[in-house]
Amino acid sequence: MIIIFKTSWKGEVRIGLRFPHERMLVAKIRQIKGAYYTPEIGSWHIGYDATVYRQFLDLNLPFNVAATNGTTDGEASPSNSEITDIGWNTSATAIPPEVEEADIPVEKAGIKMRYNNGHITVELPYVEADVRFLKSLRGAWWHAPKRIWITKATIENLEKLQDRFRCWEAKDYERVATLICLRTDPRMVELYSSPEYPKQVMVKIKGHGADVDFMKRIPERVYEKDYQRWLIPSDQKILDRLVAHYQSNGTQVVNRLKQTRKNYDKQERSLKEKQTYFLAKFPVRHQAILKQYTDVFIAQRYSWKTVESYAVHFIKYLDFSAPKPLSELTVEDANRYIAEVASRKVSDSTINKLISSIKFYYEKVVFLSGFSIDRIKRPRRSFRLPRVLSTQEVDRMLRACLNFH
Repeated sequence: MIIIFKTSWKGEVRIGLRFPHERMLVAKIRQIKGAYYTPEIGSWHIGYDATVYRQFLDLNLPFNVAATNGTTDGEASPSNSEITDIGWNTSATAIPPEVEEADIPVEKAGIKMRYNNGHITVELPYVEADVRFLKSLRGAWWHAPKRIWITKATIENLEKLQDRFRCWEAKDYERVATLICLRTDPRMVELYSSPEYPKQVMVKIKGHGADVDFMKRIPERVYEKDYQRWLIPSDQKILDRLVAHYQSNGTQVVNRLKQTRKNYDKQERSLKEKQTYFLAKFPVRHQAILKQYTDVFIAQRYSWKTVESYAVHFIKYLDFSAPKPLSELTVEDANRYIAEVASRKVSDSTINKLISSIKFYYEKVVFLSGFSIDRIKRPRRSFRLPRVLSTQEVDRMLRACLNFH
């Protein structure tokens, strides 16, 4: 579809032709006498007279006339009298009444805009001037797979897009502007205390559209303009009411006040809850046998720290056995795994915990007749020679004592 509009070039009135760039269209437009493409206008244009216009009509190309109320800078839609003067077919270029009522330029009917998750997407036919404009926006880039432009959602970009394309109605424009402001400048209420005001609480309110009127209804409140904060009485009922009010309208409340012991203490979870949370950390293929393993610990009233300590080492043994099930492992396999771990730089206590976790499984969780648990041997206890000080070191140590008698 070709959009025609009234424009000017070098002081001469011209008929502008805006259309997506296609070789066949360009070749046909070139057949018109005096047809030019001007980057400043961002479109092709021809002479503003009946003869040239008739040449354009003879090409039998689909076209429409730009709406009078939706033109961009440098463009104007011809009036009915001007159309008659140059012999335009008014019936062929009539503007649909629903478009006039919506106040949307017809030449922009193919442009789609959408605000989504901090970005504004623009889908439009290729017009060189529009592409240059989009490239000038902050954070704009071309998404080739979806064939759309994506720009960062800022008020500056929104205003520029609306000024050029006029795609949003007033109510939609205000809604998008509000969403952008809330994303770039979210509403937040911060509560904190200061030693200089032991009986008061500081409240800072910031963000787009933050509710300040609520603070004005609190008795004995004081506003410090220099610090941009409110001072309110340190009353728990007032604080609870304040937090409930701002949380109800979606404002983020950051409470930096010192918590009382009653509010600070964590609720103790049961062993069953701890077990559920613990098992969720590991692959699904291990969860069934791990639950069986930890159930025995819980039944025998072991502390949860012991359960975690044994289970962490046992899960490594499970990884070693994969894909072979534990029921098919032999004592030789277990000893080989222990030897492999011992060959690394690990402490004796780590090796002993590993052996204890394996023995616990074969002694108290399952019974395998062919598995001789006694044949799993612990490593020799390592002995370290004590460090002996040299004669010179002992001499320096004694000389450093000032009160030695």
